[in-house]
Amino acid sequence: MIEQEVNPPLSTRIITRGLSLITGPWRHWFDDEKYKVIVASALNICVHQHKLDIAGYLITERRVFLVLRIDKDRIPGMLDKFSEYLEAEIRYQKVPVWNAPPTRPIAIKNGSPFNGLFEVFVLRNELLKKLLTGRQIPYPYSPQVARLKKRVSNYNFCSVMDYEGAQGPVKISRLPKEKVITITERP
Repeated sequence: MIEQEVNPPLSTRIITRGLSLITGPWRHWFDDEKYKVIVASALNICVHQHKLDIAGYLITERRVFLVLRIDKDRIPGMLDKFSEYLEAEIRYQKVPVWNAPPTRPIAIKNGSPFNGLFEVFVLRNELLKKLLTGRQIPYPYSPQVARLKKRVSNYNFCSVMDYEGAQGPVKISRLPKEKVITITERP
């Protein structure tokens, strides 16, 4: 008997898009915990009011990593909505930690308010995407995987806790277990 693994058909696959958002200088207006709460609040508003489908996230001191179930065409509009809510949350909190006054304007570049809050990049680290969405890692004992696992386990603003049974600060839509079809054939 020959066993062969086959990927599920395209119609049943879940397509996710990864984004890496590098935080602008506004993050220094708040301590780390408050900054993370502000970002989490803005993400939750997008989830509840605009049906943003977050499969995974990680909010660090300098970046926000998102794994979304979203059409590519909807990403710019959703980022604009997220920036609106984020700016509203920043203004609502109004208790900066040091030297920047709360009324300091957020720099707007290229006509989009989002550019002043974050720089947007595609998340290309497939291992991080898999960890953030509870997927199996193909080679779980590599040094790179060990570093990533240690890194995400130290963050309380991370979707890994949702996939391990706890509830994180951002509402996510958990991805179903991976479906790998095993076909058994006789030679």
